[in-house]
Amino acid sequence: MRKVLLLLLVTLLSLPAFAQLEIKPNSFKEVLGFVNINTEKMYDDNDQPYAVLKIRTEKITDKQRRELLFQGDARTFFEVEYQTGEVWLYISYYASYIKISHPDMSSVEFYFPSDMKPKHGYEVTLISKWNSEEAEIVYNYLIVKADQPNSRIFIDDVFVGENEISKELPAGETHEWRIECEYFHTENGTAEIPVGDPITVERKLRPAYGYVNVTSSPENGAKVYIDGTETGLTPLKSIKLKSGDHTVRVVKGGFDDARRRITVSDESDISLSLNMPIKYKFLTLNASMNQYNDMAYGITIGSMKRFGWFASVMTNFKFDTKYDYECDENHYVTIDGTSYYPQYTDNGSYTSLSVMGGFLMRISGPMAFRVGVGYGIRMQRYETSSGYWVKDTSTSAQGIDLSLGLQGNFRGFVVSVDGVTTGFNMFEIKIGLGLGLKNK
Repeated sequence: MRKVLLLLLVTLLSLPAFAQLEIKPNSFKEVLGFVNINTEKMYDDNDQPYAVLKIRTEKITDKQRRELLFQGDARTFFEVEYQTGEVWLYISYYASYIKISHPDMSSVEFYFPSDMKPKHGYEVTLISKWNSEEAEIVYNYLIVKADQPNSRIFIDDVFVGENEISKELPAGETHEWRIECEYFHTENGTAEIPVGDPITVERKLRPAYGYVNVTSSPENGAKVYIDGTETGLTPLKSIKLKSGDHTVRVVKGGFDDARRRITVSDESDISLSLNMPIKYKFLTLNASMNQYNDMAYGITIGSMKRFGWFASVMTNFKFDTKYDYECDENHYVTIDGTSYYPQYTDNGSYTSLSVMGGFLMRISGPMAFRVGVGYGIRMQRYETSSGYWVKDTSTSAQGIDLSLGLQGNFRGFVVSVDGVTTGFNMFEIKIGLGLGLKNK
């Protein structure tokens, strides 16, 4: 008799364990606008994309929800993720049913009424009758809308959909919402779920971008790179850029690159003109004059980018530098300590010769700074009635030539101006005029 009573007691205690879980009728539906973007739970073991099944729960505590067990047929794979008030199942989209069980509340099998689609989101509501005597939880909808079609909406830091979503949540709870969209400022806030009418959050997103228009000189058709990415050819109109700092660079054969750092503000429209210094080879014809009005002529060749080089030869085409004596600025000759004034004829000659090389450095736009060094001879000679030649030391110099100057390329015409000295004794102004041919 005692065994019978004990068996009866065990049977009565175990009755609530049966059929305490059920799927709310007609609760299975697709969540519009939701797609699976969780890269860690994207594919099942058959390399097929998961669908996402949101299992919303009623009358189930958080502890009970985390104790739920899931099972499918032999070809079904799934991964479980616990969320506030629901469980997410990343499940093979071709699954035909799912079995949900709990150690204290028995189990329920649910056969999907329609085929699921890969990467899409669905939801179903699981109800527990175990706590049927408790007050029923009241739910309401949180609706979040954004005016931009590509906006992404998050509830409690979980992505729930794009552009416009509605999510059913327990009344009385407070949840965080966030709207993100490329080229727009992020909007966020909190919402307390009321009892009654759904709560709606609607936002017009503020632009976080501006526009830039890029032109190049002296020629258009240059490639435009923005932050290292090629975006088109100049003239480039109305390129949308995120607010903030950006680097714009233009590139074209025959020119040096030009770049500029710009700051784009919200809804700004920036016009940016970039000057590309020309890469060119050049040849100029030169003329020089010293402080005694003696002229020399020559040629200069070179090449110019951001830095460049040049080589120059100047002469007055008189090359005889032989002399017997030297005289001072008053034309007196000193021999064995004795100075005298010889009888001069009308014959005389001035020799000017300079061979020089140097480098150039661009300083602004078409202008470049020039510096050169070389060897020079500047010699003034006079003939005496005795047939001797006398060098005038006051107007002659021989040795290192130094030059400093500027060079510009103006639409293919090259102009240069240099100051030249030989031994800091003789000084010349040298002017060059020629052509610059663009490097390929």
